[in-house]
Amino acid sequence: MCKPIPKLFNLLVFLGLFGFASQAYAAVELKVAVVHATKAKSPTDSKISKVMAKSLTTVFGQYGSFKLLSKTAYQLVPKKTADIDLPTGYKALVKYVGSLPKAGKNKVHKLSLEIPKHKVKVKLRAIPKKLFYQAGIKHNNGILILAFYLKE
Repeated sequence: MCKPIPKLFNLLVFLGLFGFASQAYAAVELKVAVVHATKAKSPTDSKISKVMAKSLTTVFGQYGSFKLLSKTAYQLVPKKTADIDLPTGYKALVKYVGSLPKAGKNKVHKLSLEIPKHKVKVKLRAIPKKLFYQAGIKHNNGILILAFYLKE
């Protein structure tokens, strides 16, 4: 008697594992903008998108000037680190840890941010297609703001 069920079962297990493995290592795109904010009142840099400009003035309302210093996109897979050059001469290291199981309609991704020379080490959780910020490093009479945008 032929035993097609074990072969079918093995095939389904193989496909399930292959699908899981490919999903576990799916790349995400992380866009990072380095912005300099000061208390001086001046127009927002025209290189900053209207959406980001509105968000920056809402979140960092105590600052009157925002200037885009750099903008870069990184393709990240779990455990991969992006090196972001800062105008202070140091680097910010962003590591993509992976994604959490989908809760509700928004998937959540885990990242870590380290700036060793500035003694910054934080764990981040990001929802795709939402701006989020890390800020506070003093620079030229203001602060640096790292604006992040994650795409799946």
